[in-house]
Amino acid sequence: MKIRKTLLLMGLTAALVCSNVFAALADEDVDENPPADEGTAVEDLNSGWVQNEKTGIWTYYRNGELVRNEVIKEVNDRGGDVYYYVDENGVMVTNTKKVINDVEYDFDEEGAYVLPYKGAPTGTTSGKTFRNTWFNMMLSFLGTEDREAEMEDNFTGDDYAAIGSPKSTLDIYIDLGDIGEMQIYYLDLEKVPNMDAATFATTFANLEKGKNGVVGAAENVTIGGQSYVKISTTKKKNVITRYCRKQGPFMVIIETSGYVGDEGARASVVNDITPVQ
Repeated sequence: MKIRKTLLLMGLTAALVCSNVFAALADEDVDENPPADEGTAVEDLNSGWVQNEKTGIWTYYRNGELVRNEVIKEVNDRGGDVYYYVDENGVMVTNTKKVINDVEYDFDEEGAYVLPYKGAPTGTTSGKTFRNTWFNMMLSFLGTEDREAEMEDNFTGDDYAAIGSPKSTLDIYIDLGDIGEMQIYYLDLEKVPNMDAATFATTFANLEKGKNGVVGAAENVTIGGQSYVKISTTKKKNVITRYCRKQGPFMVIIETSGYVGDEGARASVVNDITPVQ
């Protein structure tokens, strides 16, 4: 929003300067129409944000009229919906929560409220059994689990542009004890909707391998009655293996990691995955 607001303010300032010059040339005795809000808005402003240079307050105009008591929806640079609210005085609110039409908004220090990201449907755990009916998978496991870790923006940077800089959803992380770790997560491929599992697996592995990693050949495998693309990256004495499958707009990833010598044991855990009963 800052970029859009700044550009609007620059254009508005330029317009005011030109207006003053032409008015002075035409008739020195003709007074300007006093602009609204202490010189920050003009009557012919079509629509947009304006900042008061003295107070820093933001207001929003539509067809030259100050907008009041309204939620204003915009789109950020990642294509997500962002909401702002101007109160009864036309002032954009910041650092506050408001319930508007039975919807709670939490506006930040810049006045923005971004809708919480809705990723792929996650599963459930009962005891030591994990189930996700969305992609029809069930796994009974030994070890400790974590389903609270955050990884939404792990791959959203420019370094991952080749796979669409996707948002991610962690479903479950499992500490497998002495044999390593396992996690199941989903990447949102909305920016590269036509990327298949094989292309994704190879591209992702090469992005993640680092300087010393060696990426193996991709191969098709069956897990729980469903087709996946398996690919492994070896880094010295450790190996990361990913099993990838396209599910709607998401890439399902089952990932194991640990010492090379325990790769067989981790593969056995993956092979124990079955369809949901």
